[in-house]
Amino acid sequence: QGKFENKKIDLPKGFITCKLDSNEFSKSIFLQKHNFCCIDFPITFSLDGNQKLDDINCRMSNKNDLLSVLNLSKFITNSRFHIDKNFSKKEAKLVKYKWVENFFLGNRGTGLVVYEFREKIRGFLLYILNKGQATIDLIVVDPLYRKKQVASNMIGYLLKENTCKYLSASTQASNIGAQNFYCKIGFKYKKSSIVLHRNEF
Repeated sequence: QGKFENKKIDLPKGFITCKLDSNEFSKSIFLQKHNFCCIDFPITFSLDGNQKLDDINCRMSNKNDLLSVLNLSKFITNSRFHIDKNFSKKEAKLVKYKWVENFFLGNRGTGLVVYEFREKIRGFLLYILNKGQATIDLIVVDPLYRKKQVASNMIGYLLKENTCKYLSASTQASNIGAQNFYCKIGFKYKKSSIVLHRNEF
């Protein structure tokens, strides 16, 4: 901790986020002394890229899916932006809306898988590929279709369509349901982290 406590940093105004490994306590304390707040404690899981899962009703998205996918983003209600009290519910919702929109604008993500049933999109999975690793950036399922293998099918389709050594996914420490889901389909615990936000204007 000594090597951080005497340092001074000059930070710009605005929103800043930082992600640390869960054992980086001294860095976390140092940042909190500079008005960062601990917001989330995500847990990361990893799945072998050769894992075989069902992939029915799934396909890659196209530009015609934009409105349907954006409409599903309203079901995101427990992101780190929703937890951060400096964001209103409307602002937190807008962050995730723009997050998804940026994929269709070519500014975020590698690909987006959709689950289509009865001619309507019931779920989507945004992912990033980097050096043989795939990462689930965002996964959303219509509440009426949860616990119906929608998420596992989208993951199965992602693995079938892409060559990767492993697939990683993160969820909040408090989201026991998501943790149980990942473990059930073969994911293994990889690491935990600390996410901090600084919001000064």
